[in-house]
Amino acid sequence: FVVAHFHYVLSLGSYSSVIILLIWWWPYVTGFTMNLYLMQAHFFTSIVGFNVCFFPMHFLGFSGLPRRVCVYDCSFYPLNTICNIGSLISICSGFFFMFVIWDSIATGH
Repeated sequence: FVVAHFHYVLSLGSYSSVIILLIWWWPYVTGFTMNLYLMQAHFFTSIVGFNVCFFPMHFLGFSGLPRRVCVYDCSFYPLNTICNIGSLISICSGFFFMFVIWDSIATGH
């Protein structure tokens, strides 16, 4: 539970802070604006990815999954799979943000 809560709070807080910083300063630094609809899509994919990744970790901790194990019991497999899917969604949302930046530069808004 402690690992899940720690990662839930710190990773979401740090990632969101960096993204908000870039969104806020991007027009001042480059003179371009970002597409509002793409930014909303990025926000929702990020939130879904983080929640799908980190929320099941609370249940894994309550169920007794120890930290830093190479091999874990098969009963934890479904929740670990959900966490892995959430991490892939989060990675895709990061790449999507890079696309939003590229779109901003390419279209010259």
